[in-house]
Amino acid sequence: MRRALLVPVLLGLVLVGLPARAQDPQRFSLSMFHFNVQYVPGGTTGFPSGDDPNPAFALDDEQVQDLIITESFEPVLDLFLAHADWKVTLEMQGLMVEAMQARHQGVLRKLKQLYDLGQAEIVSFHYSDQLFLAYPPRDLEVSHELMEPIWEEVGIQPSPVVFCQEGQFGEGMIAFGRPRGRTLFVLPKNLFRYQHLTAYDTAPPLFTKDGADIVLGGREVTNPLVEARWSFFDDGELLATDGRNPYLGTGFEHVPSAVAAYETELEEAAAQGYRIATVQEYVTACKALGVAQPELPAMLDGTWQPPSTDSMHRWMGASGLLDAAYGDERDDQVLTGNVQARHWVRVAETLVAHAEEEGLIEAGVYDQALHACWRSALLGQVSDASGINPFEGEVRYGLERGLEAAACANTILMELGPRVGGPVLAIDTGLGQVSELDDLPATLATPAEALFDETTPFAVDAPGRQVELVWEQVGLAEGLVRLTVRASAAAAGERRMRVTFPLELEGFYLTPGLVELQAEYHPFTEFEFQEGRVTLPLASGLLGLDQGLWLIKQTSAVHLGATFPIGQGVVFFEDQTLDPAAEARWVFWLLQGEQTDAVALADALNLNPRAYVQTGGDSGRGCGCGPAGQAPGQALALALGLAALARLRRRLSS
Repeated sequence: MRRALLVPVLLGLVLVGLPARAQDPQRFSLSMFHFNVQYVPGGTTGFPSGDDPNPAFALDDEQVQDLIITESFEPVLDLFLAHADWKVTLEMQGLMVEAMQARHQGVLRKLKQLYDLGQAEIVSFHYSDQLFLAYPPRDLEVSHELMEPIWEEVGIQPSPVVFCQEGQFGEGMIAFGRPRGRTLFVLPKNLFRYQHLTAYDTAPPLFTKDGADIVLGGREVTNPLVEARWSFFDDGELLATDGRNPYLGTGFEHVPSAVAAYETELEEAAAQGYRIATVQEYVTACKALGVAQPELPAMLDGTWQPPSTDSMHRWMGASGLLDAAYGDERDDQVLTGNVQARHWVRVAETLVAHAEEEGLIEAGVYDQALHACWRSALLGQVSDASGINPFEGEVRYGLERGLEAAACANTILMELGPRVGGPVLAIDTGLGQVSELDDLPATLATPAEALFDETTPFAVDAPGRQVELVWEQVGLAEGLVRLTVRASAAAAGERRMRVTFPLELEGFYLTPGLVELQAEYHPFTEFEFQEGRVTLPLASGLLGLDQGLWLIKQTSAVHLGATFPIGQGVVFFEDQTLDPAAEARWVFWLLQGEQTDAVALADALNLNPRAYVQTGGDSGRGCGCGPAGQAPGQALALALGLAALARLRRRLSS
């Protein structure tokens, strides 16, 4: 008995003198399958030139959606259903669920089965795959209003995780998402590195920002507590098709060997102790283990591959490869058309709400009509209509959906406007107010001195075009000047125009995407840009140039990215996709004054417009913007500009 005890006692004495062995880190294999049935919005018919007769590409919008669902999405579901202990993160827009409801109930049942088994984490943050950081917050609000009932109907609750079309990320998304149950944001690693180059190498597994958790998507983690690697972080369409994308038309098809290779990869990871887990599970484990979670450094609005897309310039002014070959891209035309459309939809819904409140119509009678208007507007905002490499069919899709939304709103205004009053209605979408006027306000525009002279870097570069600069003081507001840049059609097919403004500030003074009625300042020193430049969307149009000097692009007339070449003392707006046969007309406002007034003007021009609607007389113009069935034209800039100025005058006189 004593001998039997001797070995354990001696072993115990030896172990007491040895240091404790560190616990092995928990291992996670993560995924982010980003699916998008609007991969080729409008379909591939005519690809690549726009009128190519190749039958392999003769697929309409629904046919492309169907291939995405059956050839790339369903095989991924089947793979994970075959492995009960594996989990996957699937991101998709609400429109994709609608497509499955309408035409692929069997695939939808598989998705629901995977969700009910706890194997699928569903990520969804928009109805249409919009370039939402380029548009006002109301648009994404409506996107959720359209999306949420769809998920509720199929019995799936999207997770708190947020990842979006084009990997869009901006700080405004956090404040927008948290009230909607979104508390975990996936920030693409390349976007973080683009803005904080050397900090990337030592970045922790988790950050925190405004009460939310932030994960660098796609970045491997080796930490004493956790190890994580991403088995997939890309367009979901590419895995089951061995890298083929939907632009291949009928050539976009399931390749079983590609799925089998991925299955083998996951099996090997599981054998090495990796847990095939969801993003939320990984974050929960990190926090439980006490992984350090510092504050996220300042982040500007951006997308997931900024070096190759020049930040957001490829969606907001830069030409793509297909455009170089065929000349079909029209970034500013698509973007301003979408802004005009959503403005008139906002005006229509404000008029409807007023009529309901006044008892002129029954509550809800226009709900379906407004739903249709907004749906068209949000479809038109799909990112692929203006980039990265849109072909003619995708550009046409964006333009036509915008026209459709504007015409839809015009119909409501023509029908309802005369019942509310007139002959002119002033409709303030921000305040929700409608008032009657006898006539459109007079235009009080007088010539003004140019704010910049030849000693400043201000310049307009428009090869092959005759340029006219019109500087005006509009109305009675002091310190406010409107600059209209008019350029003739091109002499020899040129398609580029750039307007450069001097930037005296040593930082960014702007309103982030999805934020209203505030401006934030970030010195350049808060960032270390990988390319020494950044292009930002500026949905509000607001930008500080100097102390007390504000620039506002009127997004209904020019909606290009603002490019900052750091350290050069300038900011510029450039479109490389102009229609060579058409004139260009860009409108900027410059305000010398207080930040609150600049923010108010930007809001009234670009986020929550105040517009004038003609309801009386024989003009047949329901919204002062063209006959029924047509989209708002140049009159929009005048109507919105005057109305925004009226709101600003109220602020200045109060």
